Amino acid sequence: FLSFVTSDLQTFIHFGVISAFGVLACLILTFTLLPVLLLLLPAEAGSAVRTSQGWEVVLDAIVRTAERRTMPILAATALIFAVCAVGWLGFLRVDTDGYEMYGEGSQVIRWIRFVEQSLERSDTLEIEIELPASAPLESPETLDTISRFARRLSRIDGLGRATTLLDPVERLNRLLHDDDPAFELRGDSRETNAQLIELITLEDPALLESWLSFDRSRLRISVEALFQSHASRKKVLREVRAEVVRSLPTDWSASLTGQFAMGYDWVSEVQATQLRSFLSAFAIVLILVAFHVRSLGWSLIAMIPTTLPVVVLLGAMGLLGLNLDVGRAMIAAVIVGIGVDDTVHLLSHFRS
Repeated sequence: FLSFVTSDLQTFIHFGVISAFGVLACLILTFTLLPVLLLLLPAEAGSAVRTSQGWEVVLDAIVRTAERRTMPILAATALIFAVCAVGWLGFLRVDTDGYEMYGEGSQVIRWIRFVEQSLERSDTLEIEIELPASAPLESPETLDTISRFARRLSRIDGLGRATTLLDPVERLNRLLHDDDPAFELRGDSRETNAQLIELITLEDPALLESWLSFDRSRLRISVEALFQSHASRKKVLREVRAEVVRSLPTDWSASLTGQFAMGYDWVSEVQATQLRSFLSAFAIVLILVAFHVRSLGWSLIAMIPTTLPVVVLLGAMGLLGLNLDVGRAMIAAVIVGIGVDDTVHLLSHFRS
């Protein structure tokens, strides 16, 4: 895991350091806290195993230390757990920030900043609107509603210019009036708008294909968006949905899609899956350890030093201001899977 520090991606560096720390914490707790907990249980006979004389000496030393230092070990463990629990519950954020993931020195981040400062915003939110039969596209009222909705979307913090099919329609109307800027607007009647749309279709059929469905019942609005964190995207999408309710008639339907919305949904699903996987990993390891040592009580005891490092890791991340992003969400399951190896070895020899 420490070899990940050679990566150019900041998220891999953090993942490697955090995972290495978690594995080390599992090792330490296995040989300090676990013997203390085992001594509190009634002794259980196990099958005889052949062990080296060196291992017998080490194990005897571990048991003697657990017997003599029971209270200091329990007190230190409780203190660490309390501090890290506060860091986890009070400060840890579940978020994926691209700037933190790549690192400020990354070529990707430098490219994104250049594009957003010099050209345009690097992300886009696409909104598909489905019109009812009572709201024909060519109607001035329908186009007014679309225009008003697009302007309000542009005012949302994190979003930029909104582009709709009105842009080519208004541009054509201006060209038909000797390129007079005063006529860069849609027609004032349904017939005029229908003629403008028809002229665009005749001149360049592909121009409206990306903005309008063949039957003209669905249209698309494209809104520029900043490259931002998962939490910021959540806030923007919540405001967009609220604007849909405020600005569009109730019989209109709107769907959020495009890179901005799809990226948010993807990260949300990955994070939820990884967090659920921790519970699955815990259950599977608990069952396998219980089957191996033939004792559910010992298995439950064994899971304490195996899962406690997860609390330590998440708490430390919260106290250090690190987010639980897509990559780090899998750390909990990884640590449980690796840390239990030490536990199984110690349980087997301790029992014998």
